[in-house]
Amino acid sequence: MRDMKAEHGLGDPKYWPELPSITVPGDPDATPWPKDPDADVGAVIDSWTKAAVFVVCRPAYGPFPSFYVGWRSSGGSMHRLSIPVEVDRFGAFAMRIGHEDVTFFVIPLDPATRIHWGLQGVYDIDGPDPELIDAPLY
Repeated sequence: MRDMKAEHGLGDPKYWPELPSITVPGDPDATPWPKDPDADVGAVIDSWTKAAVFVVCRPAYGPFPSFYVGWRSSGGSMHRLSIPVEVDRFGAFAMRIGHEDVTFFVIPLDPATRIHWGLQGVYDIDGPDPELIDAPLY
């Protein structure tokens, strides 16, 4: 095998960034993920009534960083949203929460960018805090 790490000088940690992740407990009242592969998963996801609200820190200068969000369910499957995430003017965005615990992670569009983010809380989708009314929900 060719040692790409040695061949391309990839020993520096900047070439191996950590993907920051946050685990959110599942909603025990949510409809579980269907075991039937022919089930309407869109309807199941739309039935979920809770969302985790995350806040991304804005750099000292410039706009919020561009990034993708991904998730890993407790069942082990991993997914990534195929479009960059939008945030509101405060840097907030929300992800629906299902029955299982889920770990969310962010992938910056620019690999040199470090995303600093946190979980603000878990809220009802239909009755969020008024400050979160403009937070994009995915």
